[in-house]
Amino acid sequence: MNNNQNVNKEMSRSFGKFGLVVICLTLAVFLYKTMFGYTKVKMYETYDNCTVTTHSKVLRDSDGDRITKYYVKVVREDPGYVSGAVKETKKETQQKDSRMKVNITYRDDENDKDSDGTAELFSESVPYEYYKLFRNYKSSRVTMYTTDWGRHYPVSRVGCDKTKAEREYRKLDPPLFTWMVLGFFGFIGIMSMSLSLKSKSVADNYSGDRVYESHFEFSNTEDALVGMAHARIQREKDEERRRRERRDRNIY
Repeated sequence: MNNNQNVNKEMSRSFGKFGLVVICLTLAVFLYKTMFGYTKVKMYETYDNCTVTTHSKVLRDSDGDRITKYYVKVVREDPGYVSGAVKETKKETQQKDSRMKVNITYRDDENDKDSDGTAELFSESVPYEYYKLFRNYKSSRVTMYTTDWGRHYPVSRVGCDKTKAEREYRKLDPPLFTWMVLGFFGFIGIMSMSLSLKSKSVADNYSGDRVYESHFEFSNTEDALVGMAHARIQREKDEERRRRERRDRNIY
């Protein structure tokens, strides 16, 4: 076994071990994140008297290509606010019999309510996979979740658990950066394994100690003799090549 063969075999082992470790760690992190989540979420509140609407728009981007935008909107109506506003209006009307009539707008700014007693819980352009969750939403109750950094979003099932809520959040905000990092390390692992196989192939080409190995069983004695003759000729050729190499290096 010559020096070139030793070097390439060591390289093959090193690249192989490194690539295998990187691939295993990348897969382990990916499976862990897939099972246990990429983002911490918690239930915020379940609201009654809600209306969920979805729609899409076809727009043109800066290159003039047609793109489709998808939207989800969650609005909450507050019957208590509306009835209270009506009562307040009647009361004010009775107290102003002898005064000049003026137009008065009643508005409760609490919880960002509009003048008609509604509150917009969610209204955004969303990815198509998240949009699909709400296309056929019929319930008047909506559960809102929040991330650990304060982003509120609705889920497609009232009172769903954290696991499902986190998976739906992935559709709203896909963890692209994490996927890119995992993909980068996976690519490094695959390249290392490829270099390992290439180094092994080079080491095999440097080998001068190979002998004939039959890849099949001889069917008769004549074939066995032919195989043995072939192996002997191959050994003689290998020995002659080694002698020439020693002469070229002035080794006697």
